[in-house]
Amino acid sequence: MIKPSVILALLVLLVLMAVGIFVYQGDRPSIKPVEKVGSPVLKDAKLTNVTAIDIKKGDVAVRLEQKAEKQWIVASHNGRPAKLDRIDQLVLDVGQAKIESTREGKPETFGLDEKSQAQVHVTSGGEKYSLIVGKSPDYSKAFVKTDAAGPIYEVDKGLDMSIGVRTDKDERVLDPTYFYDLKLISVPVDDIIDITVTKGKDTVRVRRAIVDKELIEPKTEVAKDAKLEWRIVEPSQQPADDGAVGRITNQFIAMNFKKYVEGVSDKDAGLDNPSAKVAIKTKDGAEHVLTFGKIDGEDVYLSINGRSDKFMIYKFTFDQVALTLDDLKKKEPPKANVEEPKPLPAPDNQKNLTQEEKDKIRKEVEAQMPKAPEPKPKADAPPPPPPVAPEPEQKAPPAVIKDDAEKK
Repeated sequence: MIKPSVILALLVLLVLMAVGIFVYQGDRPSIKPVEKVGSPVLKDAKLTNVTAIDIKKGDVAVRLEQKAEKQWIVASHNGRPAKLDRIDQLVLDVGQAKIESTREGKPETFGLDEKSQAQVHVTSGGEKYSLIVGKSPDYSKAFVKTDAAGPIYEVDKGLDMSIGVRTDKDERVLDPTYFYDLKLISVPVDDIIDITVTKGKDTVRVRRAIVDKELIEPKTEVAKDAKLEWRIVEPSQQPADDGAVGRITNQFIAMNFKKYVEGVSDKDAGLDNPSAKVAIKTKDGAEHVLTFGKIDGEDVYLSINGRSDKFMIYKFTFDQVALTLDDLKKKEPPKANVEEPKPLPAPDNQKNLTQEEKDKIRKEVEAQMPKAPEPKPKADAPPPPPPVAPEPEQKAPPAVIKDDAEKK
């Protein structure tokens, strides 16, 4: 018979074991059940009203913020304009990424260790949705986790690229410039009505006008069917070459800069002594002034009014917009290279000419006269038939003379 004290001791031991198991389980990180293949990796995410995106990898952090509809900035980097299509692609990829498989192995194998991973937090409708992004097995896939203690998934979107991570010398780095909008100004080409180009001491100004009528002033309505032209108004009044002006306007609306310039003074960039200035006015009254600085090989330094940053552009772009008066004035169509015939001396004036002078005039007249086309060579006539050989003359046979004896 078991003593009551033994039973009591066993009960106490069982209670202690249960408490220990409970405490141990409470300290362990919870692991979510493996999701089904084909399901969204962020199954509860509602990314219809995204207002901010935070990306961090190592010591580099990027924060993207929406300032207005379809207007984003890189808030972590001087509030520079962000490229809208890359923001949209990131949100789309995060929201639509689906699980293709789960993977087993060490986190560093998949770029998901603390040193290699990138963390992405998307804020939408007041909620924050997070992903840990590792390497991409190829451009259209990525290894991810939804939390540090969770399983490793392979998803069907190249999130590594979408969040601005690139490879530099075998290292994966977060590149904030991936989100920069490198377009200088967005202006419809038909809105440009006034252009002034200054190079050194020379200035040329062209303005848009209605054909045979007045110049177009800012904030003035122009009929849609009106015929327009460009005119040079400085330094003199004359027609402008529409094609040359079009080179400026077309380049201006499409102008992208090469990169931001960091840590260079205005003096070192040559902006205190510009190589050229181009001022563009639009029909709404706005003015955009581009100041071009030092030309450095195939690059040119640039600043623009209203922007605190300095930029670097290609010299080709500079050459297309910094045109001179000779470039912009209307060109006369080339004349046909036809010599006018020389006037011939009147008959009365030929009386006193020597025969040699008259012969010279005759040769000049003949040289100016159009030449008759040379006759085409006639086809060779067929050779005449060979002559018929005459038939031999028929001679009568010689007469036979019989002697007298034969007669007898």
